Parts: sequence; C-alpha cells; structure tokens
Amino acid sequence: MNEMIEHNYKIFLQDIIANIEHARVNVAKRINSVLNEVNFNIGRMIVERQQEFGWGQSVINQLSKDLNNKLAL
Repeated sequence: MNEMIEHNYKIFLQDIIANIEHARVNVAKRINSVLNEVNFNIGRMIVERQQEFGWGQSVINQLSKDLNNKLAL
C-alpha cells in the first residue's frame, strides 16, 4: 500500500473500531437498564407476597435456592 492509502485505511479502521466500541457501550447500558428493571420488579413482587401471605426470611432463602437451581448456567 502506498502511504496515502495506508493512512486512509488506518483512519477507516479506527472509525470502524470506534463504532464497534460505541455499540458495545450502548448494549451494556441497555442490558444494565433491563437488569435493573427486572431486579426492581422481583423485589416488588417479593415484598407484595410477603405482605399478602406473611412470608418471612425462610421463603426468601428457599426462593434464592430454587432460582439458582432453575436458572443456573
């Protein structure tokens, strides 16, 4: 490659890398947002059931075990 082509190629490569990195950051933000929403909803559901059924800490401990068993990767 001559110098001009090589220079333009390096700029082009850096632009693509910047686009990919920007996309990765956006995806991470979206994932975090969804996970925060899920965790908030789970917390709300737990509090509602505790109030409705008078569940205590033992139910939370069992729920944690069951979720880990069912959702383990």
